[in-house]
Amino acid sequence: MKLNNCWICAILFIACFIVYFNCLEGQFVSDDLLIVEGEHILATGSINWIFPQEAIYKLVIKYFGLKPLPLHIFYVLLHSINSILVFFLLCKFFTKISAFIGALFFAVHPIHTESVSWISGGGYVWIGFFVFVTLILLSKKKMPFTLLAVLMFIYFLPHAYPWIGVFPAMLLVYNLSLKSTKFRINYLIVILFLAIAVGYVSKNIPGVIMRIKLINPKVTGQLISSDWFVSSTHSICANLWMIFFPFRLSFYHEPVIISNLQMISEATFTILLLASLYLLYKYVKPIFFGLMTFLLFLIPTYGLFRVTWIVSERYLYLPSFLFSIMIGWLWEKYAS
Repeated sequence: MKLNNCWICAILFIACFIVYFNCLEGQFVSDDLLIVEGEHILATGSINWIFPQEAIYKLVIKYFGLKPLPLHIFYVLLHSINSILVFFLLCKFFTKISAFIGALFFAVHPIHTESVSWISGGGYVWIGFFVFVTLILLSKKKMPFTLLAVLMFIYFLPHAYPWIGVFPAMLLVYNLSLKSTKFRINYLIVILFLAIAVGYVSKNIPGVIMRIKLINPKVTGQLISSDWFVSSTHSICANLWMIFFPFRLSFYHEPVIISNLQMISEATFTILLLASLYLLYKYVKPIFFGLMTFLLFLIPTYGLFRVTWIVSERYLYLPSFLFSIMIGWLWEKYAS
């Protein structure tokens, strides 16, 4: 039987719910307890759609009471939608069957467990939704879709500026990675997205500095940490390892303790990885796009202007797209 898009979407949807079925019984944990503490606030007043996660919390409390099950169902559903979006995005690089295989690995990859099954980690599933939808909308090259993509960028940027702020760079990489000009995005649109991102960050520098002080108290008052290179190489290597070898997943990966040998090894590997970007761009553009997506969306963890922890599984929801696009490329090249 030849798979059409409806069958593929159904399979991806079912796969997500099978994999995450056991998380539906999960309770509120860690930062989720802030929802419990703020129940009386969330249960009153009108729904503020400016903050998507808060709006979802209010809707759930209003219609279902303070129960984690509806929130778990929502984020599994959102992950299912993202997996379908990944399929359509991969179709711009590969044949339908290769795109389906890549999207299926995205749907069931264990690195997504923290983002999907932890209610407070759902913000990263939102980020994935924004990126995948916006790329697909912009690829349509029609003004209504472009306008909707710009409005989505303006809407989501304040809620996740460390990650969504690098989205304009991803648009540029996306254009460079496509062999066909059919799906390429107008460079004027890329410049518009960049201007919006720069304008927002420039306007909110005090908030960025406050976040840096909160995350990294040892360098309070400084914008550059003395170990930024070590932080960057460790972030790249540790996060890449978790994507391809997700054996020791944990809620916390801090504090980071590494030996001198590990430090040298990670630095060497990172330099070689960055040097390979030119060859990937020249000969394997899809993997170039996947690797650049991985590197770009981990920039907040690198240490130069660190506004996040160095290693965290929820940060890898979008960067794990690298694994999916590699699977799609391997299937395209060898399975056929």
